[in-house]
Amino acid sequence: MAMTFAEAMAVLTGPDAPFEIVETEALGRTTKVFKATPPSLRMLFEGLRAKPADEVFIVYEDERWTFADVLRSIDGIAHVLHTEYGVRKGDRVAIDMRNYPEWVTSYAAIQSLGAIAVLVNAWWTGPEIEFGLVDTGSTVLVTDRERYDRIADRLAPLGVRALVVRSEGPLVDGAHHLADVLDPAGTVPDVDIHPDDDATILFTSGTTGTPKGAVSTNRAVLNALLAFACRATGEALRAGPRPD
Repeated sequence: MAMTFAEAMAVLTGPDAPFEIVETEALGRTTKVFKATPPSLRMLFEGLRAKPADEVFIVYEDERWTFADVLRSIDGIAHVLHTEYGVRKGDRVAIDMRNYPEWVTSYAAIQSLGAIAVLVNAWWTGPEIEFGLVDTGSTVLVTDRERYDRIADRLAPLGVRALVVRSEGPLVDGAHHLADVLDPAGTVPDVDIHPDDDATILFTSGTTGTPKGAVSTNRAVLNALLAFACRATGEALRAGPRPD
Protein backbone atom coordinates (compact mmCIF):
# COMPACT_ATOMS: atom_id res chain seq x y z
CA MET A 1 0.00 0.00 0.00
CA ALA A 2 1.28 3.45 -0.90
CA MET A 3 2.48 5.69 1.92
CA THR A 4 0.17 8.61 2.74
CA PHE A 5 1.42 12.17 2.76
CA ALA A 6 1.05 12.32 6.55
CA GLU A 7 3.08 9.13 6.93
CA ALA A 8 5.83 10.47 4.67
CA MET A 9 5.99 13.72 6.64
CA ALA A 10 6.17 11.79 9.91
CA VAL A 11 9.18 9.89 8.59
CA LEU A 12 10.93 13.03 7.33
CA THR A 13 10.21 15.46 10.17
CA GLY A 14 10.48 13.30 13.29
CA PRO A 15 13.41 13.18 15.75
CA ASP A 16 16.80 12.74 14.03
CA ALA A 17 15.11 12.75 10.61
CA PRO A 18 16.53 14.78 7.68
CA PHE A 19 13.83 17.46 8.08
CA GLU A 20 13.35 17.26 11.84
CA ILE A 21 11.02 19.98 13.15
CA VAL A 22 11.66 21.62 16.52
CA GLU A 23 10.32 24.62 18.42
CA THR A 24 12.30 27.81 18.90
CA GLU A 25 11.82 31.47 19.81
CA ALA A 26 11.50 33.75 16.78
CA LEU A 27 10.67 37.44 17.13
CA GLY A 28 9.29 36.85 20.61
CA ARG A 29 7.09 33.92 19.68
CA THR A 30 7.45 30.18 19.93
CA THR A 31 7.38 28.73 16.43
CA LYS A 32 8.17 25.49 14.65
CA VAL A 33 11.24 25.41 12.40
CA PHE A 34 13.43 22.87 10.67
CA LYS A 35 16.28 21.94 12.99
CA ALA A 36 18.81 21.89 10.11
CA THR A 37 18.02 25.46 9.02
CA PRO A 38 21.23 27.44 8.42
CA PRO A 39 21.52 30.53 10.65
CA SER A 40 21.42 32.91 7.67
CA LEU A 41 21.17 33.06 3.90
CA ARG A 42 24.83 34.04 3.85
CA MET A 43 25.68 30.71 5.46
CA LEU A 44 23.48 28.88 2.95
CA PHE A 45 25.49 30.33 0.07
CA GLU A 46 28.74 29.73 1.93
CA GLY A 47 27.89 26.04 1.58
CA LEU A 48 28.64 26.33 -2.14
CA ARG A 49 32.33 26.51 -1.27
CA ALA A 50 32.25 22.84 -0.33
CA LYS A 51 31.04 21.87 -3.82
CA PRO A 52 33.41 20.72 -6.63
CA ALA A 53 34.71 23.97 -8.09
CA ASP A 54 34.52 22.84 -11.73
CA GLU A 55 31.05 21.28 -11.49
CA VAL A 56 28.31 23.13 -13.41
CA PHE A 57 25.83 24.89 -11.11
CA ILE A 58 23.88 27.28 -13.38
CA VAL A 59 22.84 26.73 -16.99
CA TYR A 60 21.64 29.82 -18.87
CA GLU A 61 21.08 29.35 -22.60
CA ASP A 62 24.52 28.33 -23.93
CA GLU A 63 26.34 29.49 -20.78
CA ARG A 64 27.63 27.11 -18.13
CA TRP A 65 28.48 28.59 -14.73
CA THR A 66 30.50 26.35 -12.42
CA PHE A 67 30.44 26.63 -8.64
CA ALA A 68 33.73 28.52 -8.89
CA ASP A 69 32.22 30.97 -11.42
CA VAL A 70 29.21 31.59 -9.20
CA LEU A 71 31.31 32.16 -6.08
CA ARG A 72 33.61 34.59 -7.90
CA SER A 73 30.57 36.54 -9.03
CA ILE A 74 29.02 36.55 -5.54
CA ASP A 75 32.23 37.67 -3.87
CA GLY A 76 32.99 40.23 -6.56
CA ILE A 77 29.54 41.83 -6.47
CA ALA A 78 29.52 41.87 -2.66
CA HIS A 79 32.94 43.53 -2.70
CA VAL A 80 31.78 46.23 -5.14
CA LEU A 81 28.57 46.89 -3.22
CA HIS A 82 30.50 47.21 0.03
CA THR A 83 33.55 49.21 -1.12
CA GLU A 84 32.22 51.26 -4.06
CA TYR A 85 28.59 51.74 -3.04
CA GLY A 86 28.95 51.71 0.73
CA VAL A 87 26.34 49.00 1.33
CA ARG A 88 26.17 47.88 4.94
CA LYS A 89 24.02 45.54 6.99
CA GLY A 90 20.36 46.53 6.87
CA ASP A 91 20.66 48.67 3.73
CA ARG A 92 18.11 48.07 0.98
CA VAL A 93 19.53 47.02 -2.39
CA ALA A 94 17.05 46.50 -5.23
CA ILE A 95 17.35 43.86 -7.97
CA ASP A 96 15.44 44.47 -11.18
CA MET A 97 16.48 42.33 -14.14
CA ARG A 98 15.45 39.38 -16.23
CA ASN A 99 16.47 35.87 -15.13
CA TYR A 100 20.20 36.20 -15.75
CA PRO A 101 22.69 34.24 -13.64
CA GLU A 102 23.66 37.64 -12.19
CA TRP A 103 20.22 37.80 -10.56
CA VAL A 104 21.21 34.80 -8.45
CA THR A 105 24.70 36.04 -7.64
CA SER A 106 23.49 39.58 -6.89
CA TYR A 107 20.93 38.21 -4.45
CA ALA A 108 23.57 36.07 -2.76
CA ALA A 109 25.97 39.03 -2.61
CA ILE A 110 23.36 41.23 -0.95
CA GLN A 111 22.60 38.52 1.61
CA SER A 112 26.31 38.01 2.25
CA LEU A 113 26.50 41.63 3.40
CA GLY A 114 23.47 41.33 5.68
CA ALA A 115 21.64 43.82 3.47
CA ILE A 116 18.00 43.51 2.40
CA ALA A 117 17.26 42.44 -1.18
CA VAL A 118 14.36 44.39 -2.66
CA LEU A 119 13.03 42.15 -5.43
CA VAL A 120 11.46 44.42 -8.04
CA ASN A 121 9.01 43.11 -10.63
CA ALA A 122 10.89 43.02 -13.94
CA TRP A 123 7.67 43.94 -15.79
CA TRP A 124 7.29 47.23 -13.93
CA THR A 125 7.41 50.51 -15.84
CA GLY A 126 9.65 53.43 -14.90
CA PRO A 127 7.16 55.06 -12.50
CA GLU A 128 6.49 51.69 -10.85
CA ILE A 129 10.21 51.05 -10.39
CA GLU A 130 10.55 54.53 -8.90
CA PHE A 131 7.76 53.77 -6.46
CA GLY A 132 9.48 50.56 -5.35
CA LEU A 133 12.82 52.27 -4.83
CA VAL A 134 11.32 55.15 -2.86
CA ASP A 135 8.93 53.00 -0.82
CA THR A 136 11.74 50.73 0.38
CA GLY A 137 14.43 53.36 0.75
CA SER A 138 16.72 51.49 -1.63
CA THR A 139 20.12 53.11 -2.11
CA VAL A 140 21.42 50.90 -4.94
CA LEU A 141 19.76 49.23 -7.93
CA VAL A 142 21.31 46.16 -9.57
CA THR A 143 19.70 45.91 -12.99
CA ASP A 144 20.05 45.09 -16.68
CA ARG A 145 20.07 47.52 -19.58
CA GLU A 146 16.38 47.23 -20.45
CA ARG A 147 15.18 48.08 -16.98
CA TYR A 148 17.96 50.62 -16.44
CA ASP A 149 16.70 52.56 -19.45
CA ARG A 150 13.24 52.75 -17.85
CA ILE A 151 14.50 54.48 -14.71
CA ALA A 152 17.87 56.05 -15.61
CA ASP A 153 16.62 59.64 -15.71
CA ARG A 154 15.20 59.33 -12.19
CA LEU A 155 18.18 57.72 -10.44
CA ALA A 156 20.10 60.90 -9.63
CA PRO A 157 17.06 62.81 -8.28
CA LEU A 158 16.24 59.78 -6.13
CA GLY A 159 19.79 59.46 -4.84
CA VAL A 160 19.98 55.87 -6.07
CA ARG A 161 23.13 54.44 -7.64
CA ALA A 162 23.04 51.63 -10.19
CA LEU A 163 25.09 48.59 -11.09
CA VAL A 164 24.19 47.49 -14.62
CA VAL A 165 24.82 43.94 -15.87
CA ARG A 166 25.36 42.79 -19.46
CA SER A 167 25.36 46.32 -20.78
CA GLU A 168 27.44 48.66 -22.90
CA GLY A 169 27.25 52.34 -23.67
CA PRO A 170 27.10 55.51 -21.56
CA LEU A 171 25.45 55.56 -18.14
CA VAL A 172 24.30 58.40 -15.92
CA ASP A 173 26.49 59.58 -13.05
CA GLY A 174 26.37 57.15 -10.17
CA ALA A 175 25.88 54.12 -12.41
CA HIS A 176 28.52 51.60 -13.45
CA HIS A 177 28.75 48.63 -15.76
CA LEU A 178 29.29 45.55 -13.61
CA ALA A 179 31.99 44.34 -16.00
CA ASP A 180 33.96 47.56 -15.43
CA VAL A 181 34.04 47.47 -11.63
CA LEU A 182 33.82 43.76 -10.77
CA ASP A 183 36.90 42.52 -8.92
CA PRO A 184 37.20 38.73 -9.32
CA ALA A 185 39.56 38.74 -6.35
CA GLY A 186 37.15 40.71 -4.19
CA THR A 187 36.35 39.42 -0.72
CA VAL A 188 33.27 39.61 1.47
CA PRO A 189 33.60 41.34 4.87
CA ASP A 190 32.63 39.52 8.04
CA VAL A 191 29.06 40.36 9.08
CA ASP A 192 27.11 39.10 12.08
CA ILE A 193 23.69 38.10 10.71
CA HIS A 194 20.92 36.85 13.01
CA PRO A 195 18.22 34.43 11.79
CA ASP A 196 15.54 37.05 12.49
CA ASP A 197 17.32 39.86 10.64
CA ASP A 198 15.33 41.07 7.63
CA ALA A 199 16.46 39.56 4.32
CA THR A 200 14.04 40.34 1.49
CA ILE A 201 11.22 42.63 0.44
CA LEU A 202 8.74 41.31 -2.12
CA PHE A 203 5.87 43.37 -3.46
CA THR A 204 2.26 42.30 -3.69
CA SER A 205 0.65 42.57 -7.13
CA GLY A 206 -1.20 45.80 -6.39
CA THR A 207 -4.30 44.67 -8.29
CA THR A 208 -6.61 46.18 -5.66
CA GLY A 209 -4.45 49.20 -4.80
CA THR A 210 -0.87 50.28 -4.30
CA PRO A 211 1.62 47.36 -4.12
CA LYS A 212 2.75 46.58 -0.58
CA GLY A 213 6.27 45.55 0.31
CA ALA A 214 6.25 42.32 2.34
CA VAL A 215 9.33 41.78 4.49
CA SER A 216 10.78 38.32 5.20
CA THR A 217 13.57 37.40 7.60
CA ASN A 218 16.48 35.07 6.99
CA ARG A 219 14.74 32.43 9.09
CA ALA A 220 11.49 32.75 7.13
CA VAL A 221 13.12 32.43 3.71
CA LEU A 222 15.31 29.51 4.75
CA ASN A 223 12.47 27.57 6.33
CA ALA A 224 10.39 28.10 3.19
CA LEU A 225 13.23 26.62 1.11
CA LEU A 226 13.47 23.62 3.41
CA ALA A 227 9.69 23.22 3.29
CA PHE A 228 9.84 22.98 -0.52
CA ALA A 229 12.62 20.40 -0.25
CA CYS A 230 10.73 18.43 2.40
CA ARG A 231 7.59 18.35 0.28
CA ALA A 232 9.51 17.17 -2.80
CA THR A 233 11.32 14.50 -0.78
CA GLY A 234 8.03 13.34 0.72
CA GLU A 235 6.42 12.96 -2.69
CA ALA A 236 9.43 10.97 -3.91
CA LEU A 237 9.17 8.77 -0.81
CA ARG A 238 5.51 8.12 -1.48
CA ALA A 239 6.20 7.23 -5.12
CA GLY A 240 8.73 4.62 -4.14
CA PRO A 241 11.80 3.54 -6.14
CA ARG A 242 11.67 4.05 -9.88
CA PRO A 243 11.60 0.92 -12.02
CA ASP A 244 14.83 0.15 -13.91
